[in-house]
Amino acid sequence: MVEKKATCGANAVTGDEGIETMKLKCDYPLFLVKHGGGYISLLEEGADPETSDQALAIFSTEEKAAEFIDTIGVMAGIKPLGNAREFAWLLASLQAPVVEVILDQPAGETELTGEWRSTVRELLNKHLIVDYSPWNYPVYAVRETFEGKELGWSCIQGQDSEGNPVTVLALFTQPGIARDYLKACKTKGDLKSFEDVDQIRPWLEELEGQVSAVAIDPVIENNQRRADQCIGLERLLDAYLVSRSASKALADADGSPEDSEEDS
Repeated sequence: MVEKKATCGANAVTGDEGIETMKLKCDYPLFLVKHGGGYISLLEEGADPETSDQALAIFSTEEKAAEFIDTIGVMAGIKPLGNAREFAWLLASLQAPVVEVILDQPAGETELTGEWRSTVRELLNKHLIVDYSPWNYPVYAVRETFEGKELGWSCIQGQDSEGNPVTVLALFTQPGIARDYLKACKTKGDLKSFEDVDQIRPWLEELEGQVSAVAIDPVIENNQRRADQCIGLERLLDAYLVSRSASKALADADGSPEDSEEDS
């Protein structure tokens, strides 16, 4: 069976068995519209608000969320969801009648015609993949250069608890932080971005044996490179840079069994 992925969209593909499947994938952040102590959800035109199912409205950009607010004319705020974990926790907290999610509902249209629409259960069980990365994507590494020649990935040379030399890779959560770091250590370099766990994991696996840990947002203090947050590379690969379905991740977090993949 053939499946395609779309960024913040849905592709329906008919496979060899004649079965149409849909694969959803979103870039983060996503955006919610905050109103009245909760988040805005939508009804089909003419539906009874007391008895009908509702769809949580989410948006792929802050601009689309703001346009929606302006069009419906309510006092509302915008809340970002930074990663799939935050999205999964939100979905797990929803209660009836909010049992669906709709992406990028066009402002001003009464019919629900968003980019895609799915039940909460289907999102958690089939489409939403959660990883345990200790940062939000994208993240950035620096390939240091000298007179136009690449020197290697920016690292910190230090010692472990037993005094043995170790090499710690520098990784940054914002491009501005990386550039400030280069400026502080009077070094030039090019930024390499990693958009998701599928990009960064193979790269780190290639560096096994060369670096022993990853430093997140290191700084320069007293002419020395240092970081408050470091994670061993082996632990990072084994415990953090792994993915599973959202329902499985939530079940692991609270110790409960995973839900069935069938919609209720």
